[in-house]
Amino acid sequence: MTQYIESVQNSRVKEWTKLQQKKYREAQQQFLVEGWHLVEEAVKADIVETIISIEPYKSDYDNVLVSESVLAKLAVTKSPQPVMAVCRMVQPMLSSEAKRVVVLDGLQDPGNVGTLIRSAAAFGVDALLVTNDAVDCFNEKVVRASQGAIFHLPVLTLAATEIAALLDERQLPLLLTMMDGNDVGSCEDLSAWALVLGNEGQGIRDFWQGLPHEALTIKMHDATESLNVAVAGSIMLWQLTKSGK
Repeated sequence: MTQYIESVQNSRVKEWTKLQQKKYREAQQQFLVEGWHLVEEAVKADIVETIISIEPYKSDYDNVLVSESVLAKLAVTKSPQPVMAVCRMVQPMLSSEAKRVVVLDGLQDPGNVGTLIRSAAAFGVDALLVTNDAVDCFNEKVVRASQGAIFHLPVLTLAATEIAALLDERQLPLLLTMMDGNDVGSCEDLSAWALVLGNEGQGIRDFWQGLPHEALTIKMHDATESLNVAVAGSIMLWQLTKSGK
């Protein structure tokens, strides 16, 4: 029998609400998604545990019907669509076959991280590695900005030193995005690489600059000093992958 929850004081609602906080997401290894598109993408990825909706949702998953007040309590958008899902976190491994990897070093803006996850998936990147001082990749704003791409791309969160060790083990050349680098449009063909994108305000940290690397930049009109990291990263990925680089 389908359960119906009307009160925001219900114990299950209280537990789901806690998933809006990083520490509870990590403890429970669960996160929330909202809206038709993200729920459908989560269903495709087979990571759904419970679907929460106003009307019955046709699927084989546990479906709990809730009142509008409960949905509003769980959602973070102002005008939520009438469906959400509780999803389980997947802990992927970096495949030994991974040849194209993106590293996000300390990025803090959820929109930037979500956009870069989406771009990485679109351009055929094999994995995305995120330093553990960056924004949580299962933050609802990150998931929404990724448009569900996070469900289909291996995303690992590790310390910078652990990421560097993995890349060294895989013998992936480091490409650092920097203001004074070589033009990405004229760099040598690469069959394998790890592109490092730095924090929005600080850029690439000294840790990465102290490792063997090639610095890359995007040639721009003189009137423009820099680009948003999500825009710059997406352009870099297009350039590196467009000719099989």
